[in-house]
Amino acid sequence: MNRRSFLLGAPALASCADRRRRLNVLNFSDYIAPDTVPNFEAESGARVRYTVAETNEEILARVMNGNSGWDVIFITHNRIGPMRELGLLARIDRRKLSNLDNLSAEFRSPPWDRALDWGVPYMWQSSGICSELAHEFINYLLRPAVAVAIVTSAKTATANGRAQAMLPAALRDNPALYPPPDVFQRGEWAATLPPATQRLRDRLWTEIKSA
Repeated sequence: MNRRSFLLGAPALASCADRRRRLNVLNFSDYIAPDTVPNFEAESGARVRYTVAETNEEILARVMNGNSGWDVIFITHNRIGPMRELGLLARIDRRKLSNLDNLSAEFRSPPWDRALDWGVPYMWQSSGICSELAHEFINYLLRPAVAVAIVTSAKTATANGRAQAMLPAALRDNPALYPPPDVFQRGEWAATLPPATQRLRDRLWTEIKSA
């Protein structure tokens, strides 16, 4: 994502004394464990500004705001192509992601981003991580133990194969989260939809989640 300057209101006064580097993260709600960010902050020395959104459209609106300044965002995979075309993404530097091999084989060259140049598969359904000089946080999320904690908390399906193998049997063997290979092969990844259709889909999905 292109780095942009941004303005802060009153909180900027309190932050002036904090000299830690800051990482701005935008994610869907309930997509990490409660201790994911605090543990990363303690280990890295960075300060994370963590913001949540409920829909892809809300995330895109924040990203496209000229004062966004986001370093890492989580977005559904079929939005990566349009965002790349709009110049909103920074290319992933795979050399900085030593944990990338933890991904399941089917997510190492997904149809929407064969070389993983613009995002890293995170959860099924399916969110990609798009970065701006924030590889340390992405690499942290790729650790199997970190991914296990997130899946256990969020009850979602991880793209991290080594983490999946470490899950409790009740999660690892749940066909609703991890369908058998023959079922998986018959599935299709959602394609990029026309804007009006996508807005309708996002609205219906939000209604379902809030019901």
